[in-house]
Amino acid sequence: MKPLIFISHIHEHRHLGTAIKDEIATLLLNGVDFFVSSDRVSIVGGDRWLDQVEGALNTAAIVLVVCTPESVHRPWVNFEAGGAWMAKKRVVPLCCGGLSPSNLPQPLASRQAYNITIAEDLKDLVALIAREAGLNAPNFAEKNLVQKFTEALSAPADMSDEVISEKEIQDNPQSIRVEMKHQDHDFFDDVYEHDARDNARSRVDKQEEDILSQLRALLAMRFGPKFVSLNYSGIKFPSGSIRAARKEDLQSSGRESSVWCEVTIEIGGQELPLLKDILTHASLRYAKCTLVSYIFPGMIDLEEFAEDLFNRKVEIKRFGKQEIAFGKLDEVDAEVAVQTSNNKVSVQFSDYDFNKLELNSTIGPIYNYLKIADHIKPLNDENAS
Repeated sequence: MKPLIFISHIHEHRHLGTAIKDEIATLLLNGVDFFVSSDRVSIVGGDRWLDQVEGALNTAAIVLVVCTPESVHRPWVNFEAGGAWMAKKRVVPLCCGGLSPSNLPQPLASRQAYNITIAEDLKDLVALIAREAGLNAPNFAEKNLVQKFTEALSAPADMSDEVISEKEIQDNPQSIRVEMKHQDHDFFDDVYEHDARDNARSRVDKQEEDILSQLRALLAMRFGPKFVSLNYSGIKFPSGSIRAARKEDLQSSGRESSVWCEVTIEIGGQELPLLKDILTHASLRYAKCTLVSYIFPGMIDLEEFAEDLFNRKVEIKRFGKQEIAFGKLDEVDAEVAVQTSNNKVSVQFSDYDFNKLELNSTIGPIYNYLKIADHIKPLNDENAS
């Protein structure tokens, strides 16, 4: 039976974790097995991922811990390293990204570490793994391998299929809220142009009626007519609600004004496929999205969060008692705000592209970049009241 090598890393270093597995497996002619939680092979659909991680830690011959200035302070890497430590496994820190073995924090500093940006250390690492498998240490171009690992470390992480956090409830928010404008109707706002204004309003009212009618029919087919109610405030159904209302932006006399139908959808966090059906069914996908909010149960200390962001040099655009806002972030190409109230944490995206509306590819990069999960305190009996 081939020995199992467990590679512990944070999601930002997934490419490096995969590169270590692939390159060393090739050098040792697949004489060892690897467990890398992000490679879509070690854990597959339907697996209870935490059980898979614990099982791999228990059977691993060697646990390699990818150590960078970012990863050594992250809870998940410390959880995996601590689990291996308690199981009396050989824990080997792999330093990179500017972190040297001499700068490792305890307890990792008490273990013999390798710097995988140094050719001699890589040679020793491969020899150690070969010895564990009862194989001869291969000859290879150490400097070429250093270059491959360096490139993998600097590659941007595609986190669309990553588990966001163990703290997130079933990898889903409690609910998702989408707000959008559905086609502006412009008119010349002047005292002599009442007909133009009334006609624009009439068109929008008809549009609102059509949208709610279409969506009610869709939801009635899905849940049954008796479970879908339509009233003056919109539609209610078992897993969410939809509101539509006429909004106006009236300029001063002699200026062009506009009126539009504003639609707000709030749906359970597990219902993203239904949300997409709703957006497509009433042509809402072509509306202008003004806000997408992912809402999580829990509380967050915004002052503590802001201090952490400041220390990590993350630029804050606005900071108040209940909100921290950021400018346009490359991770999702949208402006982002984190709000907290009524035992809920809301992560909001402004001016967002509906075509990118995926749970993990939207919220995942922001969670990882801002480290929101490190600050959310899940509700318990004491603070839920």
